[in-house]
Amino acid sequence: SRRLNPERLKMANIIQIKPVEGYVVTDPATMQPLPEEGASVEWSNYWQRRINEGAVELLQTTAKKGAK
Repeated sequence: SRRLNPERLKMANIIQIKPVEGYVVTDPATMQPLPEEGASVEWSNYWQRRINEGAVELLQTTAKKGAK
């Protein structure tokens, strides 16, 4: 089984995204649609795929304290 590395969690990036007009995108953490005005979420492969396919727009990226 995969174990979470606490050091990796400290380096997590928070991104600000919003759905592109006409898209309803579910946040896998809350199982709710992403608000039209956007939300801050932890970067993951899921969100990167939504960005790549054009379903969400990246507004801002903030590295958490302790990130290198």
